[in-house]
Amino acid sequence: MLISRREYPYHRWEPLYFGTQQEPWYDEKLSWEGRQEKMTQMLELCLQDYRMVVLDGGFLCHAASNKNITNNIKAEQLTRRRYQTIISEFKNKYPKRPKCRTMYGC
Repeated sequence: MLISRREYPYHRWEPLYFGTQQEPWYDEKLSWEGRQEKMTQMLELCLQDYRMVVLDGGFLCHAASNKNITNNIKAEQLTRRRYQTIISEFKNKYPKRPKCRTMYGC
């Protein structure tokens, strides 16, 4: 069994996890296409100092994203603004934890 935290240099790690109603919820305002869909949820878990316990044999593999997907600039900009808003809310809600990294210079 491996116990870890979602801290730098593993701050881009997006584990699938089983939780209760007490953990931070997935923010559905963000999308997979914007590549931020689970990042805020995992960041909030990091800010709350959660530990991730990795079960032996509990790994999921998936295929790489389709490289032929066309970019939707407006959708990406909207996702970026939503992400920045969520990060700003976290900055007001939680004390700074340097190992919990963010993106976009927030």
